Amino acid sequence: MHQIFTKRKLIFLVLVLLIFVLTTLAIIKYLFSNNKVEENYLVSENTITSQPTLTPTIKLTPIPSPTPTIDIYAGMEKDKFFITFYGWPDNDPPGNEIAYPTKRYSNSKHNFASGVGTYQDPVTFASDPDEISVGTIYYVPNLRKYIIMEDYCEGCVQNFADDEKHFDIWVDSDPNFEVELVNCQKSMTKRNALVITNPSSNLLVRTTPFFNKLTGECNE
Repeated sequence: MHQIFTKRKLIFLVLVLLIFVLTTLAIIKYLFSNNKVEENYLVSENTITSQPTLTPTIKLTPIPSPTPTIDIYAGMEKDKFFITFYGWPDNDPPGNEIAYPTKRYSNSKHNFASGVGTYQDPVTFASDPDEISVGTIYYVPNLRKYIIMEDYCEGCVQNFADDEKHFDIWVDSDPNFEVELVNCQKSMTKRNALVITNPSSNLLVRTTPFFNKLTGECNE
């Protein structure tokens, strides 16, 4: 009886020991497995949250090449002048008579101050005949008109003596609208104006008169 009990007790102890071993192994396996999952999670988390540094892209706007300026007066002689204007009331004597009419000076084109501004019919201008020959034709770019030397200008003579080139351009007018005419002349007066002194005959022309003597309007 005692022997049987001892065997049973031994078997029981073996079973308990076996259960303990199996339980211990199961716990170890569980802990090991959880460790791996946690490691994988951390690795995965680090991979997700670790974003690469973005380098900003700088977009450069190309600078357009400057368009070359075409000199339409290439090959022509240029100079700078003080340009003034005169009309009927401030002519000496008042009127449209000129010092160098074509009836006495073949290089002139008019017998009275006139002209529309084309090469064939340039506008009369006055200046110093010792500096600019009678019949000389110039072109004034800002006015887009050809002009011709046909009259004498005392103020121009004085300015040439002071080393300032000067001519006085005729503004078609009559005794009417004197105040409007003088204001128009003043508004067009210009210093250091570009002048083409040997112009070709095909430059751009504006034939509109400087002044409308019927309405008193200035067409500067």
